[in-house]
Amino acid sequence: MKIGIEILPNTSSLVKLELEYVLGDNFKIDAFSNDFLFVETGDLTETIVRLFIFSRTVSRVYLVLDVFDLENKDDLYKHALNIDWVSLFSPNLSFAVVPESNTIDRVVIGKLVGQGIVDNFKKNTGTRPKVDLKNPDISILARIQDKTCILGIDITGFDLNDIHDIISRLAILASNWSKEHRFAEVLHSGICESAYELYNFIPLKERIVDTTYVNLNIVDQERVIKLLTKQWQDTIFNVACYDPNPLDIEYKYPITSRDLDALEKDKVDNICSNLVAVTPSKNQQATTIVRLVNLIIKNEDWTTGTIICRTELMNTVPKIRTEKIVDINIRGIPSTILRIGRD
Repeated sequence: MKIGIEILPNTSSLVKLELEYVLGDNFKIDAFSNDFLFVETGDLTETIVRLFIFSRTVSRVYLVLDVFDLENKDDLYKHALNIDWVSLFSPNLSFAVVPESNTIDRVVIGKLVGQGIVDNFKKNTGTRPKVDLKNPDISILARIQDKTCILGIDITGFDLNDIHDIISRLAILASNWSKEHRFAEVLHSGICESAYELYNFIPLKERIVDTTYVNLNIVDQERVIKLLTKQWQDTIFNVACYDPNPLDIEYKYPITSRDLDALEKDKVDNICSNLVAVTPSKNQQATTIVRLVNLIIKNEDWTTGTIICRTELMNTVPKIRTEKIVDINIRGIPSTILRIGRD
């Protein structure tokens, strides 16, 4: 079986960097679209658990059951009927089909796939699971892109990461980060906490408890428990944050909190700042960009980093080298992740 992951559009290159760190070398990625990737791996259980407890770039995780060329609408029923749903979840659980398509009516997709699932259960067990469109135990993805269809189970059941968590992690990944770098966030928005998790391999174990995955028949519970109780962290890496009000910030982790002016002389290699989160208004952000750059160029050690700013301001960053990595939408604000370096 393949794993499907839902991501922010056009961020696959950054997501791959995180997966290489989180999953190691034993996986292969194929793009289905600009916001959906297939992950093939030799160890399904460990890959799923690692995604749940370590990834900050993925919004949803799916167990991909079938990928096929769609010649006509009846193929939806036929392929759904031929999947061994009984081996995946109990008929005592409710389900709903979540259709995604720009070419076929979503109601039609839901009815055809749903009927295939029901008929499969009736054929093999004599019973049928209940359909619950509002609050299902199991959500079945039926996504059609061009003439290709994916059928799969949403094994998260909720957004694994919100937009803020995803953006914070993408900022780090876009910065040419390395564990050898002395990392700092400038103007606190949460990037430093994400960096601490990444640098120190902090598992977010509690996230797996409420996932749909734990309700599936295929779960190797003993293996999952073993992975959750594993000691992942071995060395503590320091992460710093520079802010004009360092004493007012309550950090989730033991972040080194420093006054903004200390950045001029402290030894820092990698600097990241999310100005859209800190100063969302255009005029205020334009002023902050100039102030931020004037501050960091005084530091003689920094070499790389990222700035997240409004897209309309991306060409106003002075005195340093910038490279657009990706455009993103942050709560309705067209924004850009810029990689920065010394000019």
